[in-house]
Amino acid sequence: MGGNLNQIALVFNQTGRVDNDNLEDAHLELQEHFREMMLLLGKIEKRLKDKIFRE
Repeated sequence: MGGNLNQIALVFNQTGRVDNDNLEDAHLELQEHFREMMLLLGKIEKRLKDKIFRE
């Protein structure tokens, strides 16, 4: 996932449609979304394990 996003960002940056500041902002936003997603997936994993191993 990260590699593809980096390739897309590189093309946008080379074509002049995205400047470095906007690219940096987008990257930081994606990092935050990824962190949030990993936290949620961790909670889901814990709930599933609790249900599976409780029975």
